[in-house]
Amino acid sequence: MSVAWHPYIKTINIDRVVNDVAYFVNAFTSTPLCSPSRASFLTGLYAHGNGITDSLTKNEQSHRLKTFPKKLNEGYDAAFIGKWHMGNDDSPRPGFDH
Repeated sequence: MSVAWHPYIKTINIDRVVNDVAYFVNAFTSTPLCSPSRASFLTGLYAHGNGITDSLTKNEQSHRLKTFPKKLNEGYDAAFIGKWHMGNDDSPRPGFDH
């Protein structure tokens, strides 16, 4: 993100959110396991609220979650890069075009 002083990536809209809404410099996860942590980040809910409470395969459940990428994808193209860790199927990740 350019707001974090990246030398060439320009993130104008994210910068606007940071400047006008919120910027967390000391964020943490309440659940130290991979799957619940990712689900909490993507949904904004604690593990007990989104249903992903462990690192077991949750293919169908993870695709039903209401996540910010799904909402973001209504007007933006989005790419998913990295681990999903909320299921091990090969289907496209919800809310991401690539």
